[in-house]
Amino acid sequence: MINAANLNTISYVNEAKGLEALEKGEVDLFIANTEVGLAILKDRGLSEHIIYIDTPIDVSYLFLTFSKNSDYPNIAELQKAVDKELINIHESGEYDKIRDKYR
Repeated sequence: MINAANLNTISYVNEAKGLEALEKGEVDLFIANTEVGLAILKDRGLSEHIIYIDTPIDVSYLFLTFSKNSDYPNIAELQKAVDKELINIHESGEYDKIRDKYR
C-alpha cells in the first residue's frame, strides 16, 4: 500500500515533530496515530489549519497484558477487575468522552 507507492519518506522521532514539519510545509503528508495526532493538533491550535483524513492506513489493536509469572498478589483478580472496568468505561460512554476531549 503506502510502501508500494514509491514515495520519498522521512521518519520523525515522534508525532509532534512530524506534525511540526507538516505545519512548516516541509512535508506534504504525515501519518500518525489518530488519537495522538488529533490531540497534538488540538493542543497546538492547528485543528483548523491541517486537514485530517479519517482513512485508516493500518488497523492494529493494543492489548493490556498480565504476566502469568508475576508474583503480584492476586494477579488473576486484578486482571478480572481491570477487564470489568474497561467494559464499564466503554458501556457508560466515558471512553468516548475521554477520547473526544483530545480530538
